[in-house]
Amino acid sequence: MAVPPPPSTTPAPSDIKIDPSVWENPYHPLPGPPQTAAERTLLQSLIASERASARSAISDKLTHASLKECAKDNCADVEWRWMDCLVNGGWWERQMGCGERKEEFRRCMRMQMENLKLLGYENHGTTAREKAIIADEADRVYLKQRAEIARKEAEEKGQAGTV
Repeated sequence: MAVPPPPSTTPAPSDIKIDPSVWENPYHPLPGPPQTAAERTLLQSLIASERASARSAISDKLTHASLKECAKDNCADVEWRWMDCLVNGGWWERQMGCGERKEEFRRCMRMQMENLKLLGYENHGTTAREKAIIADEADRVYLKQRAEIARKEAEEKGQAGTV
């Protein structure tokens, strides 16, 4: 039985031609360091626009995260009821993942995020104090909305019982 030869360690010759423009740096608009005042101004304006776009991208991510955090803070009592059900609820509730309380928490988060957006929580330049005031107001609005929903459900149950 013949033993196959070991694989070659030398790379195979390549016929692939790479376009030189692939190696050009698209982020540097000048062929070298700026020489004139106009080139320096151009480079400074490009750097400023890049910084602004990076700052904006970071700000958008942080704002969304803080919006979600704020909504979660406002729904802490609802989340606690859900977690308490998962730990201390009946056997069947735990097996079903405490679906009603989980849905109540999701509804709270959705409504809180909508209210926070409507009240201007995401607006740029909003101070921490203004955000706290907006969070309190969003919580008040949510509680009013939940009371209204509970009242409508009670009316529907009352009408269903009389029919």
